[in-house]
Amino acid sequence: TVTYTATDVAGGTSPFYVWKKNGVTVGAGPVYSYVPANGDVITCEMTSNFPCRLQDVVSSDVKMRVVVPQAPVVTISANPGLSISEGQNVRLTAHVANGGSEPLYRWSVNGTVVSGATNAMYMSNELQDGDEVTAEVTSGGYCAGLVGTETVTMKVSPLGVGTTATGTDVRLLPNPNSGRFTVRGTVGGDAKEVNVDVVDVLGQVVYRGVVRVQNGAIDEQLQLGGDLANGMYMLNLRTATEVRTFHFVMQK
Repeated sequence: TVTYTATDVAGGTSPFYVWKKNGVTVGAGPVYSYVPANGDVITCEMTSNFPCRLQDVVSSDVKMRVVVPQAPVVTISANPGLSISEGQNVRLTAHVANGGSEPLYRWSVNGTVVSGATNAMYMSNELQDGDEVTAEVTSGGYCAGLVGTETVTMKVSPLGVGTTATGTDVRLLPNPNSGRFTVRGTVGGDAKEVNVDVVDVLGQVVYRGVVRVQNGAIDEQLQLGGDLANGMYMLNLRTATEVRTFHFVMQK
């Protein structure tokens, strides 16, 4: 409901008011209330008895804009993805439609609210396999107070182990390591070789090579350059039919 109040200038001692909605008379007096529809034009006509008036009747109007309430629609994006390695940092971002001008954010993990997580972005390196992360958004602005949620499930793998549905089971040993490590395991399908890339956290390739597959298995020792810094790296294994990425830590 909207209440309209007329304030006169030079209305005299007893101005008379008539209210119209879309040109049809709907009320009288200095105050009018009703529930508007989008696009309604409300007009107030005042008849003045001011002794020195230049005209008897004046009018003013407003056009109403009515916003239909819509609950926020939330989607979550994950960087580097919903499948990560144990201890890896992941950035989750809530994208909202119908959130209004100042939406409020709240993140929870497995139903427990995360203290201080009140922004569109939530970062963590402590998530476990199967954790359910929920973004709850409360709308602001015209339709404040409406709530929308979205939940994603994390897949967290132990460091240095990669398994796919096609039968590839590869391990990187040891992990952490000093830059010298062994890639060992079985490769699904009929692959004859596996392309190996090592990528740093900036996405730069710091090692590239090819490992031969012998009777469906690989067992190759790799040595990275001695000028590489300590930290998290990604090992990409590629065959003609699949790609597998997992993470390891280099500590010299």
